[in-house]
Amino acid sequence: MRQCSISDKPIGAFLSGGLDSSTIVALLKEVKESFPVYSIDWKEEDYSEGFYHKLLCQSLDLHPKIVYCTSKFMAQYFDHIVSLYGEPFGDESMIPTHCIARRAKEEVDVVLTGDGADEFFHGYERYFFEDPTADYVDTFAPIDRSTWKLIFKKEFYDQTVRSPLDYSTEWKVSKEHTLRDRSLSDLLSYLPDDILLKVDRATMGVGLEARAPFLMQEVTSMALSASLEQLQERSKMRGKKLLREAVRELLPKGILLRKKQGFGVPLGEWFQKDLHLWMKERLLYGALNQMGWFSKKGLEILCTSPGRYSRAIFNLLVLESWMRKNDPLQNNVYRASVAVN
Repeated sequence: MRQCSISDKPIGAFLSGGLDSSTIVALLKEVKESFPVYSIDWKEEDYSEGFYHKLLCQSLDLHPKIVYCTSKFMAQYFDHIVSLYGEPFGDESMIPTHCIARRAKEEVDVVLTGDGADEFFHGYERYFFEDPTADYVDTFAPIDRSTWKLIFKKEFYDQTVRSPLDYSTEWKVSKEHTLRDRSLSDLLSYLPDDILLKVDRATMGVGLEARAPFLMQEVTSMALSASLEQLQERSKMRGKKLLREAVRELLPKGILLRKKQGFGVPLGEWFQKDLHLWMKERLLYGALNQMGWFSKKGLEILCTSPGRYSRAIFNLLVLESWMRKNDPLQNNVYRASVAVN
């Protein structure tokens, strides 16, 4: 990801309605009177942030371009999106990120994003978890241990099972400075290996350039030199105190005080309804069935409860797509299997 600089190309911005992207849009408005703003929305109301990105745009006299990400889009572009990453990449938000990138490329060559603020200004709620022995694997793993045991054949599971790990072991941090160390660990791993990678591949896959102003050296140096007291409101278990204070005159109060929502995808609903047959065909008759690792019975159980196992299903679908594309033999077997069944 490139740092933000002045561009002579058509420029726009991604807006979720959260603090980070809203800050970028508000600051861009101070130097540019008019520019397109792109926001993802969902037919599934529980995932919609429409109220907030409309609130910001109304306060700035901007008109957001709403992009609806649907189950149909996922089915149509899933294999292409997976192929952009060159390896199995299991962040489901790569689907809406690519969706909004395709729309933005119709009008602009460069977009600004709010990426980096959570890591540098302590925005994630997990930074404030008090229990140092919290089970990291089952809390954040795409496939928790119970599901892992369910879907893998016993001989494979016995060779790969992981023991419980606490935060100090998993993140290699000290218990004396857990909050700061969790943030620093994300700066070295999660930010470059997931967040920025996701956005870079999703945007460059359509010829769009994404820039993250929060990664400018002036901003990162300031954030890294700030004290914990400046960054966090311990009484409210909330981060980004420094950022909120800096932009409190720029943003509506509803955005300043809102709780972080995250970039969720309604996978459970899709796998239960519109994408159920698509999901089932891939899991049971695709490349996974030919690898020799997975229990057919276990995969069938996942298919009967897609709401419960949606993240695991998504990651398995990514692996299935990647294996099929990168192993011609798997591709031929898949086609034959589907024809028979």
